[in-house]
Amino acid sequence: MYLWKAEGLPAVDTNLLAKNSSDPVVTLKSSGHRARSATRYRSLNPRYCEAFLLPLDSEDELITLTVMDEDLVSANDFMGAASVDPLDLRDRKPWKGWLKLKGKGGEADTDLGRILVTLHRVRHPDYVVSLPATEDDHRRPNELVIAVR
Repeated sequence: MYLWKAEGLPAVDTNLLAKNSSDPVVTLKSSGHRARSATRYRSLNPRYCEAFLLPLDSEDELITLTVMDEDLVSANDFMGAASVDPLDLRDRKPWKGWLKLKGKGGEADTDLGRILVTLHRVRHPDYVVSLPATEDDHRRPNELVIAVR
């Protein structure tokens, strides 16, 4: 996954001496695995240009990207989220596009900005497990083979 940039993010931090802004950070989640971008301070249109490798253990779970405003003193503020269905990446071709950020309940009626990503599903040889051969090199019906690395 390559995180390019975001545009039109809402200003969450209010500042009396300067223009209102945000300190966006993106959290990516796939099959229980997480990755986090660097924080881009005082930006509503941050450029990330960061690459991430996340395992995709299940096609049943969405790949989610959550944008938060990082706060040092208090809890981070939710800015928006987007998701991608892994089944849309079945052809294993790179997909580059804008994802519209939605609210906490998945509502898209407010403009929370958008995020540009490239997604590419690849088969990583380090994660492929070869099952051991049986004595007669024949598998029986309903046989369960467990391989532990």
